[in-house]
Amino acid sequence: MDRRQLLTRSVGSLAAIAPKRVFSRASPHAERPAPRHFLTLWREGHLAYYFSDHRRARSLFEQACTAAGLDSEPRADAAEMLSRVREALERDEKELAPNRKEVEADPTSLAKRLDLADCLDRLGRYEEAQAEYAKILLRAAELTPSENAALWPRIGWHHYRHGRYAQAAEWFDRTPETLSRCTGTPKTPEQLLLRHIEAEATLNRLLASVALGRISAARVLAEVYVAQLGRLPWPHRLLLFRSGIDADALYARHLD
Repeated sequence: MDRRQLLTRSVGSLAAIAPKRVFSRASPHAERPAPRHFLTLWREGHLAYYFSDHRRARSLFEQACTAAGLDSEPRADAAEMLSRVREALERDEKELAPNRKEVEADPTSLAKRLDLADCLDRLGRYEEAQAEYAKILLRAAELTPSENAALWPRIGWHHYRHGRYAQAAEWFDRTPETLSRCTGTPKTPEQLLLRHIEAEATLNRLLASVALGRISAARVLAEVYVAQLGRLPWPHRLLLFRSGIDADALYARHLD
């Protein structure tokens, strides 16, 4: 069985690896002008929500809701996002007890312990989450086989969320399947699944490259993504822009 077959088998289906981070490619902002301090809270809240740091997202949107000088529209926009984040936290709370039971019933399962660690992280219970991640990383050698490939980017995301970008890059780089300029159009379900894996791996590497100041590498990854799949998601465009790369200009040039 070749590498791609092993990878496909490891994730099982698109639903098994589809990210919980769902985000429009449009920039999240109120249509009417809003105070600068509100916009900062608004953008940072969306980033926290996208990266599944739900507790921090709640705090930021709560501050946005009470920011001074707002008219009704931006205040309503912030309230709507705050409602979404609170719903996400409620789901996380409901998942926590079942996740604990799953680990108690099967303490050797890396996937089930990672589910618990991720849930704790989303809830902002960072010390508890770190203790669970530490137990997983002590068994790093067991993570190496391809049947655990679906876990690699999740461990990378844990490191990324907590500012350990070099470690995040190491785990993101373990998935060798990334988009390339010569990638063809997927036609079969397996090809669609692999395209999803390639796209996620490319976006993950892009974020790590930006965070580590590897701007040339980030630009190349952004150009390949745009060439294959179109406009980058908003969080990636924002982080690229802060690093001096106008991802929308790359997209516009690709359309010409």
